[in-house]
Amino acid sequence: MLDLARENLSPEDYIDFSEDISKHAPSGLSQENLLSWQKLVLICEEKRDSFAAWKILSLAKKNFSDFSSISKEFEELFLFLFYLSFTAMPLGELCYFFEKLNFTILFRDDFYSDLIDKTKGFLINFELGERNGAREKIFDAMHKNNSIMTSKFTTPGTLGSIANWLKIYDSKIGIYVAESMRREEFLNFASRSAILSQEDLGVLRKFISFYEFIKTSSYDPHGFEEDVVIEQDGEDYLLLDGELKKLSDLLFERNKKFPNKPKEQEEDIFGQEEDLEKIVSFPLAKFPTQKEILLSSRDVLKKTKANAELVFDELFSAIEKRNHILCLGSLVLLSQIRKLDDALYDKRFYDMVALDISKTNMPEQNLEGLRANPTAPKYIARFLKTVLEEKMGFSSQDSISFGIKLSQMLSIEGEKYQSIIKDGKWVV
Repeated sequence: MLDLARENLSPEDYIDFSEDISKHAPSGLSQENLLSWQKLVLICEEKRDSFAAWKILSLAKKNFSDFSSISKEFEELFLFLFYLSFTAMPLGELCYFFEKLNFTILFRDDFYSDLIDKTKGFLINFELGERNGAREKIFDAMHKNNSIMTSKFTTPGTLGSIANWLKIYDSKIGIYVAESMRREEFLNFASRSAILSQEDLGVLRKFISFYEFIKTSSYDPHGFEEDVVIEQDGEDYLLLDGELKKLSDLLFERNKKFPNKPKEQEEDIFGQEEDLEKIVSFPLAKFPTQKEILLSSRDVLKKTKANAELVFDELFSAIEKRNHILCLGSLVLLSQIRKLDDALYDKRFYDMVALDISKTNMPEQNLEGLRANPTAPKYIARFLKTVLEEKMGFSSQDSISFGIKLSQMLSIEGEKYQSIIKDGKWVV
């Protein structure tokens, strides 16, 4: 969908759009503007900036409230903007996505079909007791969606809409969570009755998996959004999608996939491999998955035995080498052992924050405050912002989302640390 934009996007486009992407949103949905819209969406994807995607989408919705009346190219474009905006949008807009848009188009592209993980990331922002209510609203929204998922249906002459597929699925399976064998029985029935193509059957299979996830309670091991580490018989296990998987096996697989390098490098969108410092100064780094961060945290724990000074060494090494996963894992572990608020007692991190403060309007006043109280929330916020956005190159939205999780752990040490992020911004 974005291939044409990739071919026509220049470094100058990135520089022009780096400050505020939403300012460059075209005023109309004509075919002449399609490439410009695609470039904006592509930059949001490359920067992993869900907040910018949501701003662009909000502007589009303000001017074009009925997406069903626009061309197919723009419909898919705005569907993708919704996909990129998951962590930034409110619940009401997410329900709009599942009720009004043909989100099953995403199931036709393997790269963008991870709606379960996307929805988990959205639900994590809710308290555990509120998540089932959000699931119920998504459940209801899906049942009202008349978008066409498949070209054929089990009843001749009836459209293969999302609502129709859910209606027949519920009638044969019921509204309670179905085991995999019953799902396969339904898929076999659907394939024979509707004479589905292999592509449509694959879409239906992914759709049913997502629907079953929405039906599952957040209190159920198969529906729980966070990955949990459990110790059993002297071994560490990770609870993933309701199944216990040995942590050592997962670490082995991860190390095969991500071997250690002396300096982490990333490939830019123009296909040239360069150090991040040589690339233009906006965030390009892709944020690791929650599982990768958790595995890294356990790695650091085993290596350091929770000795704070050693963990700080791991963190500093990760910053120097731009090792994203090790950096995030070290920050999580420091939060868990209640030592992250002591980071600025370490001269290496103190100097990092002091250098950042020296660029502000009132450096002397702020430096005096840093010297007097290095554990103050605003200095911890500045430290995290500097590490995550400037040193690691993560987008502002990814960094703030991660910072919120750290602040929740830090708040156990003191309620004051809940204030390091306010209204979606660092309090520095």
